[in-house]
Amino acid sequence: MTEAITTYDIRTFYIGALHALRSASEQGEAAADHLRDKAQTEAVQSAIKDYGTTAKAHSDRIASLLDALGEAPNDFADRIMEGIGNGTQEMMRAAHEGPAIDLAVLRGGRTGVQYLRDGFASQPVMCRSIGLDDQAEVWAGMADEWRELKDRMNAISAGLMDRATSGRSDAA
Repeated sequence: MTEAITTYDIRTFYIGALHALRSASEQGEAAADHLRDKAQTEAVQSAIKDYGTTAKAHSDRIASLLDALGEAPNDFADRIMEGIGNGTQEMMRAAHEGPAIDLAVLRGGRTGVQYLRDGFASQPVMCRSIGLDDQAEVWAGMADEWRELKDRMNAISAGLMDRATSGRSDAA
């Protein structure tokens, strides 16, 4: 027989999620600073700059959500975002230089954005289950911001790929 999950359990899990997503946001901000310097085109630089700005704003909002619960940010390090950062470095090495760098920058950025969007989008249900409807709305809004940025990055990436392949021959 399994025990029922209590409101206390959900609240404790939620606070852990706040720490993890705050850490992931901070890592996203740092990664964006690095990636923006590597980007070759203005569109990619702008999207990555917005990634960093959004991550910083969200990290600050999460700290406020923690404060509202009587918690302070801790030193938790989100290992999933660390893995995304390591994978992004591998993509950058594989791209070497030239136009492929922008594709690697975007791929790494989009992976981070997708992770954050998914993590943020899962929070409203948890918040509502423990009576934190106001926090649920904050999370929903932040998840929407990540979705919009992901869509923008996808469009930029598709444009880069279209330009790169527009002159190819079907005989190749």
